[in-house]
Amino acid sequence: MVPAIGIAIDRSRRYGTGVVAVRHGFHFGVARRYAVAAADAGCVGIAMCNTRPLMPAPGGAERVVGNNPIAIAIPTAGEVPLVLDMATSEAAMGKIRMAAKSGQAIPPTWAVKADGSSTTSPEEAIAGLLLPAAGPKGFGLSFMIDMLCGLLSGGAHGEAVQPLYGDPAIPYDCSLLFIAIDVPHFRALKDFKDEAEAAARRIRAGRKAPGIEQLHTPGSIEWARRRDAGGSVRLEPTVLDMLRRVAAELGVDASILQNHAPEATKETTRA
Repeated sequence: MVPAIGIAIDRSRRYGTGVVAVRHGFHFGVARRYAVAAADAGCVGIAMCNTRPLMPAPGGAERVVGNNPIAIAIPTAGEVPLVLDMATSEAAMGKIRMAAKSGQAIPPTWAVKADGSSTTSPEEAIAGLLLPAAGPKGFGLSFMIDMLCGLLSGGAHGEAVQPLYGDPAIPYDCSLLFIAIDVPHFRALKDFKDEAEAAARRIRAGRKAPGIEQLHTPGSIEWARRRDAGGSVRLEPTVLDMLRRVAAELGVDASILQNHAPEATKETTRA
């Protein structure tokens, strides 16, 4: 168990809710990991983190807030998890970097140039500013995550958070917040999980618009992809080539990077 979310879960058992703030942090990986750990323990789990500024205020042309991620997981009675895991930008920087490596354009809603003007170039986007999801709403949510993480922990927020892959001598110094809500403090866990599962099933079984094959609840797409992946990770050819090159430079055995049923533009490596 990761210490911070573990402490939050333990406190929630006693008090109903456990809240743990962390300062001087580093990249904490996938936010859903921590929220799901709480859900697996019968709690509602919430995890969030601030990042270095990447997005402007609405109408602005300077980076003032990160695309700060948040994850919320709810325990359910079914096998499909009910978990929201999102960054607050319209698209993650990782997707833009992948587009750059593949030589593909990006939608104009993902980012703007450094002067705030529109772009579909991933290179200009990387040098520019990410756009918040849902405009002012995404910006507002991201700013509040920054405040909650930084102010409650007494740690860094805003421009005090450093680039993740910048100068190795300068710590990243992000701030994190973990919340666990012990469901049995409020009602019977079984009833909660049964109702959550019923609500999720109603949505997934709902009426579909023309041309839509499947409706999803938060987390169901990722669950289905993992189920269908068979232990494989699908990579762009450019990424696969880079991994092989780095492995060769470091003298690392790259035999794990093998093709399995490659598609026209992608290859699969067994994880």
